[in-house]
Amino acid sequence: MTDEKLTPLTAVQEYIANYFDDCGIENGANLSRYIISEVLGMSYAKALLKKPMLKLWECDKIDDACNRVAQGEPVQYVFGTAPFRYLELEVTPDVLIPRPETEMMVDIVAYYLKKNNIEWPLLADIGTGSGALAVSFATEFDESIVYATDVSKKALVVAMRNAKRYDQLENIYFEQCSCLDNFEYFQHSRNHFNAIVSNPPYVPTDVCKKLPREVRDHEPMLALDGGQDGLDVYREILKSTRGMLEPGGLYLFELHETCLDLAKRIAIEAGLKDVSIIKDLAGKDRFLAAID
Repeated sequence: MTDEKLTPLTAVQEYIANYFDDCGIENGANLSRYIISEVLGMSYAKALLKKPMLKLWECDKIDDACNRVAQGEPVQYVFGTAPFRYLELEVTPDVLIPRPETEMMVDIVAYYLKKNNIEWPLLADIGTGSGALAVSFATEFDESIVYATDVSKKALVVAMRNAKRYDQLENIYFEQCSCLDNFEYFQHSRNHFNAIVSNPPYVPTDVCKKLPREVRDHEPMLALDGGQDGLDVYREILKSTRGMLEPGGLYLFELHETCLDLAKRIAIEAGLKDVSIIKDLAGKDRFLAAID
């Protein structure tokens, strides 16, 4: 038996980083370490200790992943997972890749629940996608019940798998519908939510055409395009869910920064109170909160 040729891990990492730099891909060094750790199933630091030399088949898998990323495919789709807060979620091209910025929505809801001493919250997540918000609510808020909807059946399949991964299928009710259309069939003793939350399609149609290729060509446009001004689904949610919140209940949306001033005027005209625009951790206007 001939010995298989081995390649130093550090040489592979350096080669990939330079390759990504040549392709114009940002953060090539970090991305190269991430790909290696995903293929090997361990952190890059551990890999340096346990597998300083890589076998040919390992190099081939790493090379395949790098080529897919270089061609524009998001690395999260390549490996089928994406982090969100304390979760590691399954993602497919049927769902948007959860963004770190969206994690702040969980903190905003947590603050609202604590401020109002709400111990058994009933929450709605409209346009749940991968289930990132719904599963985070269920795992982080004790005794919470979440009603999660999406128009995409394929997205709901992914969300349900993520809920099952964290043993939350009994605490999250999934429904294929627009907004909360089928809420009357929701089998629960309460019929009003403490909070209605949504990260809806909110990118203005003209802006969608200018999105980075890895987003424009790979992520579902159904979950991105919010119409001419980015607020088509936002308007639909406000119109169709009024009366579904407890008195003093919270509306919370993630919206495009160019749409938020108009969204605020719409909310005020709809009779909502304490309407405010909230910045994300990078200081960018991102969320709209209002009280019904």
